[in-house]
Amino acid sequence: MTMQLSIREVSRFVIGATLLRAQAMQHAEQAQMLTFDNVAAAIMQPTAEGAQLRQTVNALADGEAEWFRSTPPHVMSSERVMQSRASEVAALRVVSGAAVSTALYARRAASGDSAANEHLTNVYTEAYTAIDEAPGSTNDRRALISNLREQAQDMSTNPDMIRNLLSNAEKHCLARQAEAILSRYTKPLDRSDDFDM
Repeated sequence: MTMQLSIREVSRFVIGATLLRAQAMQHAEQAQMLTFDNVAAAIMQPTAEGAQLRQTVNALADGEAEWFRSTPPHVMSSERVMQSRASEVAALRVVSGAAVSTALYARRAASGDSAANEHLTNVYTEAYTAIDEAPGSTNDRRALISNLREQAQDMSTNPDMIRNLLSNAEKHCLARQAEAILSRYTKPLDRSDDFDM
């Protein structure tokens, strides 16, 4: 398992370790041999000495706290951040709603009810659209799509039918996107400016 550190945690370590190295170099006989890597390796030792060095690094870093960001990005509330959060919440809500709709309509769709079938296809299409419009990376969107597929199939006793409906909905969503893109190029251009003298 790999451990992920925040920028703040890494900054604290680097600043604290650098200060510790600077102090140690003042008393070392061969200061040039005391590299940052050597200091970092000593700090990370799983021994009592390593634990003591980590406490020292933290104390030294605390003395330089003004260099750290005081407001983490996740608590900022600018208009752009709030819009991004609203889009993300909307996508999660639509994905959860699709799972609920599956629980309500899957049995009827499996028995041949075309209205239930059409309803689920529309719900899944809207879910794909919301995921596509959600902020984040491609991997974030892939995770949401995977979540949609898993939840929908788990809520039905006929996962193969749900898989087909999801596939049809995805194709419908992609077709709508392609149509929207192509419509920009098929509108007649107003070329009256070309003939102005």
